[in-house]
Amino acid sequence: MVDPEGFRERTQAMSPPTKNFGSVLRELRRAGGYSLRGFAATVGVSPAYVSVIEQGKVCPPAVGHVLRMAYVLREDPDRLIALSGRMPEDVAEIIRKQPEAIHALLRAVKGLRAEELGRIAAGIEKRRKTDKRGPIARVRRKAPGARSARGVAPTVLERRP
Repeated sequence: MVDPEGFRERTQAMSPPTKNFGSVLRELRRAGGYSLRGFAATVGVSPAYVSVIEQGKVCPPAVGHVLRMAYVLREDPDRLIALSGRMPEDVAEIIRKQPEAIHALLRAVKGLRAEELGRIAAGIEKRRKTDKRGPIARVRRKAPGARSARGVAPTVLERRP
């Protein structure tokens, strides 16, 4: 079977992070002044579980536990979730709703530095706030049989009130 446009190459699993979740968790816990037992009690898990996570003997915890750990450690939850190799549910939902567009967007920004990505995100947020017409609710076809001069069905952007 032919591999269309290198699809197999692009669908490989995420590469492992340079530092594993457990070692970063241990560094953050110690820097925050938490003992193993105190941290585990605050997060709501057993000290043995935190220990095996930090040693890398088990997979990183589920997103819910990672979020609690980030909150306790006053750490960016997105950073810890990414380090755990998991994905926040809101991000997963965005991808499920618009997979082609999101994949194209991610490929387009590949290689940009964090500062450049931050400027892009800030520009999008600024546009959302200043757009007096409001965010686009959905795109729909104008009429089932209607065609434009180019022979394609015209669309209407419906805006939220």
